[in-house]
Order: sequence, then structure tokens, then C-alpha cells
Amino acid sequence: MTYKITIPLTRGAAYAQYASGVLQYFINEVEGPLLANVLPRVPLSEAELKRHTGIVVTELKPRTVSEKLAAFMMAYQQHKGVAYRPTKEERANIASVTVTPELLRVYFAANAYPLAGLKSISDYVRHYNEVRDLARNGAPRKQSFPAHPDADYEKTLSPEKLSAYRQHLHALGWRRVDGVWQQTNNEQPNTN
Repeated sequence: MTYKITIPLTRGAAYAQYASGVLQYFINEVEGPLLANVLPRVPLSEAELKRHTGIVVTELKPRTVSEKLAAFMMAYQQHKGVAYRPTKEERANIASVTVTPELLRVYFAANAYPLAGLKSISDYVRHYNEVRDLARNGAPRKQSFPAHPDADYEKTLSPEKLSAYRQHLHALGWRRVDGVWQQTNNEQPNTN
């Protein structure tokens, strides 16, 4: 369970993530030394945190940029076992997407193309539509190759697999014309 901790009459918030009632991860973004005065030590017990007076403890439902960043950082820590430090660009870009525990769980569990790469906020934002689709519809039927040309994907293939991939594209109506892939028929490939 993840909580947002605020202190009346102060700016900022702290975020605490608990597993089985024990503190796993803590982020302090409260401005000034007030958190140390109100909460001298972070309770290791979830029950103790909820009983503490002088603070407001609510379940984290990420809406603001800082809440989205905290949710992502905690999920990253939980899945990868190391802390995540977002860049300035990532802090700006995360504002444009929804971040929920379910979407993050799906994102970090996904290991099929195009979500097979390194996990980061930039990658989450870039593949946001795929993550939402995966969360809503489940894993698609396994296909050996993408149904469209992808130069980056081609670079990862062995010569045998590259040949098979290009045959797959030809079967879907793609042809290489002057070094550029073009779909020659008007039918859309069936991706179901």
C-alpha cells in the first residue's frame, strides 16, 4: 500500500510504501524542516503511521506530477530493487499520462515487444497507449514478428530471423521501394 503524507500549513508531501505492514520505500518532498519536527522518525509499521497525529495520511492516487513521479519511483524500486532518479525531461513528460498502480504493474511485468526494453519514465510515456491496451485487453496473441516495418527491431535480428521477418512483411503486403517500406495492398493486416 502506498500513502501520501501531508502536514497542515506546509508545502509538499512525503510518500511511504508499505508491504505486509512494513515500510519499504520513503520519499520526502516536504519543504522545510517541519517533517522532522512532526514526524521525528518514519514509522516502520503501517499501523503506527496511521495512528500518528499532526499529519494527514491518505492512500496515494497519483494526479499531480510529484504524485505520479513518486508512484513510478516506488514501483521501479519494488520491481527492480534499485532507486530511480527521474531526469528533468521525464518530470515534465509524465504530466501528460495517467499513472496508476495497475498500469505500472502491467508496464513492469510486460516483457514482449515493444515493452521489452529498459524500463524508464520516458519509455512508459512513449509506450503509454500500449500499456493501456495491455491493461485493458490483456496480452495479445503471440506473434513472432511485428506486423509493420521497424528498422530498430531489424537491427536486433540474426541474419536468419531478419530474412524470416522480411518474408513476414511481404506476406502482409509490404514491399521495399527505393529502400523504403510501403504497403502495396489496401487491406489492413489482421493483428488479432
